[in-house]
Amino acid sequence: MWITLGIIAMVIFFVFRSIFPIDMYRMEGASMEPTIMAGQSLALNKFDTDYHHGDVVIFNYKTGTLVKRVAALPGETIEVKEGAIFINGQKLVIPSILKIHFQLDNLQSSVTRTLATGEYFMIGDNTAKSYDSRAFGPIKFDSILGKITIVE
Repeated sequence: MWITLGIIAMVIFFVFRSIFPIDMYRMEGASMEPTIMAGQSLALNKFDTDYHHGDVVIFNYKTGTLVKRVAALPGETIEVKEGAIFINGQKLVIPSILKIHFQLDNLQSSVTRTLATGEYFMIGDNTAKSYDSRAFGPIKFDSILGKITIVE
């Protein structure tokens, strides 16, 4: 009887987890500072998959899950040079609330890349300390777990 109850509880847990749109994560590391500080709780919306420049997302990478900002979308050419990010030749413009923390002047590497279908280029806000797409390349759509909706 206990085994049956245990199996039922596990099934209920996994069904609930797969249909509930929000997951909670804790920020690790300094790659998104000062926007998101190490130890802050993050609410991840798993069902919002309409990604735009400036969105903060969580995605799977070899080392685990990473939190970064979407810098370029599929089909775009991104160029990181001279402390700025250019998308299809135009300097990246994100909403003013994000500009305060998006430290473009600290970019340390030069990258030019045209993204294929389903590829996204991710950059951490703390560009001097962020291991991101400048180092490991673009992220596939299927690797993105969702968009951050609440930071506590």
